[in-house]
Amino acid sequence: MAGIKEVFGRKINLSVSAYDTAWVAMVPSRDTPNMPCFPECLDWIVENQHQDGSWGLLPGHPLLVKDKLSCTIACVIALRKWRVGKQSVQRGLNFIGSHGWAATDTDQLCPIGFGILFPAMIKEAIELGLDVPLDPVLVDDMMINQTSVLER
Repeated sequence: MAGIKEVFGRKINLSVSAYDTAWVAMVPSRDTPNMPCFPECLDWIVENQHQDGSWGLLPGHPLLVKDKLSCTIACVIALRKWRVGKQSVQRGLNFIGSHGWAATDTDQLCPIGFGILFPAMIKEAIELGLDVPLDPVLVDDMMINQTSVLER
């Protein structure tokens, strides 16, 4: 942030996005690929988890649960990738498990690309060895929907 302020002046005010921060946190160091390039992003993720185990907007609107699911799975993946924040990972997975119903709820407002990105992130979490507490039928339905969208 200091570098950004130097370039653009001291009066810059950027909003923080848990989703974007998680993706930046996943970037490996160029010199040491088994280490994060931006460890401060991992610190931010751990320090900014909500009481309910989620990340994202607070207070959350009841129709924006899909947004919180996207933010939460991205943060969980970032933490797991670097093997930090084990308790935060578990709390995030608990949130996903208790709010997974929203992933296919057509009444929920849907972030752009959710039908493609959320299933891909679930798959990534599983490949990282996480036990994502979602109904396998729900996951299969999301994967089928993802495939149909990508084949259009």
